[in-house]
Amino acid sequence: MDARSHDVIAPLGQDVTLASGTTLTVKPITVGQLPRFMKAIRPAFGALVALAPAASSPGDAGDQGAEPDSFQLDPVEMLDLYIEYGPALNEAVCICTGQKLADVEALDLEEAFTLLKTVWEVNRDFFVHRVLPLLQR
Repeated sequence: MDARSHDVIAPLGQDVTLASGTTLTVKPITVGQLPRFMKAIRPAFGALVALAPAASSPGDAGDQGAEPDSFQLDPVEMLDLYIEYGPALNEAVCICTGQKLADVEALDLEEAFTLLKTVWEVNRDFFVHRVLPLLQR
């Protein structure tokens, strides 16, 4: 088994270093986390997909200068997302990082958004190929 096939079986998380120097690892959603995660993220899922069209359209050429699976939001969109769906987004970040809700809520907006973006990127295939089709039914 080569390293590439191993990543498919057991994908690794992605580290995010906060301003405090703390490094958090955003991990892929597990089967055990799935019910809690989906319950948390469901209110915000449509907004996330709408604000991250490159991430929701695999294979789409999109913006040639941007990575195909990353968000490119301005601060106003980011703030609107947190105003409308803050509790859901915070809970999703908690589930994927193992952090306590109080610790996630204590982050500044830029750090919280970086973690949310990383949650999307680490779990992109799951969102796009599994969750989105179910929610569109």
